[in-house]
Amino acid sequence: MKTPKKNAIAGLCSALSVVILLLSNFIPIFDLTFIIAASFLIYFCVLECGIITAVFMFISTSFFSFLLVADKSTVFTYVCIIGLYAFLKIYIDKIQQKAIKISVKLLTFILVSTAYYMVLTFLFGISSGYNDWFVSAGLQKAIPVIMIILFAIFMYVYDWCTTRLLMLYFHRFRKSIAKYLK
Repeated sequence: MKTPKKNAIAGLCSALSVVILLLSNFIPIFDLTFIIAASFLIYFCVLECGIITAVFMFISTSFFSFLLVADKSTVFTYVCIIGLYAFLKIYIDKIQQKAIKISVKLLTFILVSTAYYMVLTFLFGISSGYNDWFVSAGLQKAIPVIMIILFAIFMYVYDWCTTRLLMLYFHRFRKSIAKYLK
């Protein structure tokens, strides 16, 4: 595919990602769903346009989302976790040995979740809604560990679902979409 067509597809993916993230302003209960939906456009852009074009698509989506989306924690989650993991997943999935692949993913989940929790809690002062419950139960010291474990479980489920959806895209839709992308 020629470069102008790649750039046009990346621009459309970026614009669609920003629109999807903007939906979290109107339906905040589905903000995580919108983040995940926007991340699938990163995978599409990587597969159809290449990694460098997808990086520029991700940067432009991040920039315009920070400007337009009211809930910055939604954008922060997209930029720092789900969006970056889309690029990491491409390289992690190239590891042939399953035990090493799972270990690298788990280590990535734990590191990312720890960094995310620390930045949200200490830099932005955002705490989870469960802090009052943990404090009343006398478990305030367990909050970071519990949040990291829950986030690692979420990321594992996200990775599993993403893998299945990418396989569905490869086996069912890529050939029919490739006709329009030539």
